[in-house]
Amino acid sequence: MVTGSAVSLAGCLPMMAAGVADTAVKVAVGTPENNEHAAPFATSACAARAQNYGAVHVIDTQQRTPSQIIVWGTTEKDQVRRSFRCVFGTKIKSFSVRDIPAQK
Repeated sequence: MVTGSAVSLAGCLPMMAAGVADTAVKVAVGTPENNEHAAPFATSACAARAQNYGAVHVIDTQQRTPSQIIVWGTTEKDQVRRSFRCVFGTKIKSFSVRDIPAQK
């Protein structure tokens, strides 16, 4: 019985070491600040940025990670429709726009 216990513990030790190393990295890097409370501000900031492309319609706002909010939407101006994706942390981190092809 003692030998069987030693073998099963030997398999657990590498997993325990990996868990300790992962925790150490998280502590060293720090936990990202949760910005869930900023979702309305993120939506407003991203919509304001999208207004450069026309009338804005926000489709969805998601908390992707504790410190990252994604806002999706569309714009329309002069019969040209575009979709946008806005990544927000404490400010706009990235903003991308692409044309939506006209339906025939």
